[in-house]
Amino acid sequence: MSHLPKTALPLALLLGACASRSGVQDSAALEARPAACDPDQPGGGEVGDLAPEFNLLDQHDAPQALSAACGDVTLLVFGTFWCGKCQAEAEELEALYQEHVEAGFSLFAAYSENLDGAPPSAADLNEWATFYGFTFPTLADPSKVTDRTYDPDTETRPTNVLLSREGRVLSVGGVIPTDALLEALGG
Repeated sequence: MSHLPKTALPLALLLGACASRSGVQDSAALEARPAACDPDQPGGGEVGDLAPEFNLLDQHDAPQALSAACGDVTLLVFGTFWCGKCQAEAEELEALYQEHVEAGFSLFAAYSENLDGAPPSAADLNEWATFYGFTFPTLADPSKVTDRTYDPDTETRPTNVLLSREGRVLSVGGVIPTDALLEALGG
């Protein structure tokens, strides 16, 4: 294996773990998926629940699983490209990520629609991530799996979900929970 780059094996192991833990991608089966940080527990979207695992494609058309962030305080951002509040919030996300990444902070931004209201392609996601300077995963959620899990009764955009290091839902709302984030990070 000496001919492989040093990152090839960890990446292969991560992708294998994602594939084995993520289950099916059909949104109807989300409730049956294991929780991201504890595969023996069912997941849910309410405060106090273990967050359910997801496996969505990113701006590079690569699978990203929530379980990859276990052990980190994680912010999940759900929105659409056409949403004005989502655009305004996007301007803040990279700075927030850079400020806290060294403290064990992960961020996933998932979008269900592009500017035309269609499911975002990898090219759409890449353009969005490049425009806002994102260095964290920017995901396509065309079937709105995440919306139905964490914010099923409203069309509020963006929806921000903060998860503990153990994968428990700490908050669900329309604004970045800065105080809760700092508390979860221990500062």
